[in-house]
Amino acid sequence: MALVMVLSCLALLAVVVLAFLSTARTERQSATAFGESVAVRNLAEIPMNLVTGQIRKATEHLGVEHTWASQPGMIRVFGVEGDGSGYRSKATALYKLYSDDVMVVTKPGVKASAGGLTPEEVTAALQADANDLATWNQQPGLFTDLNEPFPILYQGTTPAWEFPIVDPRALTPGDGEAVAGFDFIDAAVPGAVRPSNREDLKGRLPMPVRWIYVLQDGRFAIPSKSEEGKISFGGEVLPSAANPIVGRIAYWTDDDACKVNINTAAEGTAWDVPRTSSRTDREQAARMPVRNEFSRYPGHPAMTCLSPVFQAFGPAFAMDGGLSPDERVKRLQMYHEFSPRVPWGGTMGGSVAATSPITTVKNDRLYSTVDELVFDRDRVLTPYSIDYRDLAIGKFFLTTHSRA
Repeated sequence: MALVMVLSCLALLAVVVLAFLSTARTERQSATAFGESVAVRNLAEIPMNLVTGQIRKATEHLGVEHTWASQPGMIRVFGVEGDGSGYRSKATALYKLYSDDVMVVTKPGVKASAGGLTPEEVTAALQADANDLATWNQQPGLFTDLNEPFPILYQGTTPAWEFPIVDPRALTPGDGEAVAGFDFIDAAVPGAVRPSNREDLKGRLPMPVRWIYVLQDGRFAIPSKSEEGKISFGGEVLPSAANPIVGRIAYWTDDDACKVNINTAAEGTAWDVPRTSSRTDREQAARMPVRNEFSRYPGHPAMTCLSPVFQAFGPAFAMDGGLSPDERVKRLQMYHEFSPRVPWGGTMGGSVAATSPITTVKNDRLYSTVDELVFDRDRVLTPYSIDYRDLAIGKFFLTTHSRA
């Protein structure tokens, strides 16, 4: 009897120990997974913090002697000429908003707030980056392609290519026209291929940037060269056994102010104050825009046209010069229906004289993402046949958030 009790106690103790070890193992795995997720989240926040710092450094405390201009991937700071003219026309610094080995280009030995770069120095700095990219695809430890496509299954069994940033098929999409003003030189970057049409899966538009390696103490190390698949570092910050590499980041920053905001844009029709007795001026006088007809107000955001991008979605969106007056009015009305705030009425895009001095402002919901172009205000598919392929083409050129 005593032996049975001892064995029972040992068995119970073994069960308790096994349960404790199992719980400890599960907790350890959970803690490890949580710690890795935090590390990844911290790495993901580094590019945003770096870009924020670059923007603040480039745009704050410039005084009256400096000004700045933004573009996708860069902010240019201009300073006063040295000839006493007071014109802020000479570049003093180039602040890159993409990962590179040199993040700020200034005159050698001169602070960004003093001394200007000559046009030749600006060209040389940008040419140096172009020279680095000539062999980017042969140095995977130094460069990565942020626009590398990945297969995605939309419908059926044949996957399509999705591009993270810009789809090169915006050049020749579908039965419509290309996005107005969009082009790239395929010979400029190795790996770039101009597509022949929207169904061409061979089109590629690499956007290579440098890898920045993050060390355990939080400092950054940028490799100097890559040979036979191995990278080597130079400079003051070097990885070591005591300070190893914990991750790497690469980024490129777009500028939404360079995109068309679908919440404010519509399809503008030009109007100006009549000054002569010509036929055009007489029509301008007879067809003055009414109150709230924003798409005819000179300088208003609603004067920005959607058609340069939407024309790539198909011939039904084109606003070319071959349209009849009636067809042009119909397409103007269609574009106004896309707008959540700009009403259609008044002079009907300058086609008739207004019968009322005021038109009612629309009160549709604002778009939160470009994807919502597929639906109307009641979340019903619009009759304009915009699909996922159109959105893939237009996402690089359209936005719903722009402070400009």
